[in-house]
Amino acid sequence: MLTFAHPSFLFAGFALVIPLVIHLMKRQTALKLVFPSIRFLTKGKLPNEGKHRLRDLLLLLLRLCIYAMVILTFAEPQWKTFVEAESSPIDTVDKQAVIILDLSVSMSGWNNFDNAKKEIDSILNNGSESCALLSFSNKSIVEQEMTNDLALIRDRVNQLSPTTSRGGAIPEVIKNASALFDGEAAKTLYIISDFQLSDWGTVSLTPISKDIEVVLIDVAPNINGNIAIVGAESTRLPGDKIQVITELHNYGFVTRDTTVTLTIDGEKSQQTVTIPARRRYKVTFVQHITRAKQGVVSLGPDEYLADNQYFLWTGDKAPIRLLALLPLKEESAKQQEMFFIQKALKAITIHSSVDFILDIVDSDGFSELDLNEWDGLILAGAADYFNKTEFSKLHAFLNNGGLAFCTPGKLPSHLFLGLKSNGMGDMTFIRTEKSNRLRKIGLGWLNPECNLATLFDDVNQTDLFLFPVRKFAHVRTGEDVEVMLKMDSGAPALLRQQVGEGAIYVNTYALSMEWSDFPVSSSFLPILRAILSDPAVITQSKIKRVDCGTAIELDSTDPIGSVVYNQPQLKIVNGIPHEINISRSESVVTKQSFGAIRQMLKPGKSYETHDIYEEQEQDPQYTVQALRQYTAALLALFVLLEMVFGYWLDRKERNG
Repeated sequence: MLTFAHPSFLFAGFALVIPLVIHLMKRQTALKLVFPSIRFLTKGKLPNEGKHRLRDLLLLLLRLCIYAMVILTFAEPQWKTFVEAESSPIDTVDKQAVIILDLSVSMSGWNNFDNAKKEIDSILNNGSESCALLSFSNKSIVEQEMTNDLALIRDRVNQLSPTTSRGGAIPEVIKNASALFDGEAAKTLYIISDFQLSDWGTVSLTPISKDIEVVLIDVAPNINGNIAIVGAESTRLPGDKIQVITELHNYGFVTRDTTVTLTIDGEKSQQTVTIPARRRYKVTFVQHITRAKQGVVSLGPDEYLADNQYFLWTGDKAPIRLLALLPLKEESAKQQEMFFIQKALKAITIHSSVDFILDIVDSDGFSELDLNEWDGLILAGAADYFNKTEFSKLHAFLNNGGLAFCTPGKLPSHLFLGLKSNGMGDMTFIRTEKSNRLRKIGLGWLNPECNLATLFDDVNQTDLFLFPVRKFAHVRTGEDVEVMLKMDSGAPALLRQQVGEGAIYVNTYALSMEWSDFPVSSSFLPILRAILSDPAVITQSKIKRVDCGTAIELDSTDPIGSVVYNQPQLKIVNGIPHEINISRSESVVTKQSFGAIRQMLKPGKSYETHDIYEEQEQDPQYTVQALRQYTAALLALFVLLEMVFGYWLDRKERNG
């Protein structure tokens, strides 16, 4: 049968009536001429109006066909053929069922696990002769091999409970489940989960055998709200005080209130906040310094308790060691840029939780340096003059967990070409743009999802979008490059690219007065310090943030090799503080679509979408053939015919 992928485009077909109405309304009227005498007029043959009408109708028909083909092409017609699944007598074919149970930490909320147990009980009562049970979180476990004793499945389910790990072993558990089926039995794979997008949307699944029926069971179809603590940073302040900035995220679709509590050495501070839907929110606490090195931030109770607690380090933090490279021979003016950077890093601020130690050298000696001494690099125009060996050295530094911050110099084309050629960002230089009397340039957009957005309660109340930019390097970026700031024209202003365990930031304008007034704006200090203390990179060497259930490598001299902590806590491992908390990816309430999952498991097969288990006697299959290429070909043909026919008519009229 004929179907359409986008049937709403078919409504445009009503527009085909318009040219028909115009054609019918268009009538030629006779022209009256008054002659004093007709004796000088000769007889002439009347033109064959019937032929003209036929030509007009043919031209009208061709143009209507063109419009119709455009509409059909956008509607994407498909020919769907129903194929009846081969059936076998129910009384002669055994039924095998394999159940995959999600035990990731999100199953502990919203009554998900209780709902899952009810669904399993319903499956076991469905009449399967044999059944197997697997579970997954960060690893796949066969809880019960294929058995005819269904009581063993029920007993094992009653012994299980959600873990504290994220659901990362999805491909592995599906592969293991498929291997448990055997023989010619009717095979059904039941997957019971909350199908969070953060778990299911990031995996690639291998298609399973065609004779296995797949049933997806969503045990949490109506989740619409959740507030989580996604991070916390402590900063020592003057006057024997400590500041803790806690970041919350409302993952839900409605505005919600919550109470936030900070506890350090028994001393508690509490605030009640209102967080808009789908937004991040910062809560700041200030307490007197204690000897305690551990703090706990907690939220009031809600439907999902696992992400309502966050353990953080409140002790002293080692300073971040930075190396600044300047092309002093090629661009001595870069010393002004370094002057502003030095001032920003020495300032006492609440926006960064650590101190900085800055070393400055000429970039000519970069190839001879041992970069293991530094956590990050500041390349103030230096990369404009790097050769291939130096770009490779920079890539190795980033790949091993280093941080780099680049600004352009006199040769921005060489900078971006070198980064792109050496795997440090798909950034293509287009041109250098400058402001003038007719065109003023400034920043116009801050990515609300990046870490810089948390620096300001309301970015529109700051001077971030007010200072002038005199010139900048206009670049085009690939999909993997994170654009954190944009110009008011939409051109990228600040870029971030993950490289291995590290990251590189690229500012498209230098931090000097020649390029912009950014260094003298109030936004400069917090943004620069936030970049150079990026917790996703720098904390790898200062404070490590680890998800529960993740193996922590011990010192090479330790015979144990690694250790795993399954409960949120603060631990000192290898002399480094480790903040061990529940994975915040499990806080997401957005779901992966059933259609996307099924198409990975059984490509080319059509399914009915349902959120609870439904017994089906047959498994209807459809073969779908796309017809868009045919409508596109007809469109091209009609356009060609219209052009040829119109050209022929024009020539005929000109020749009389």
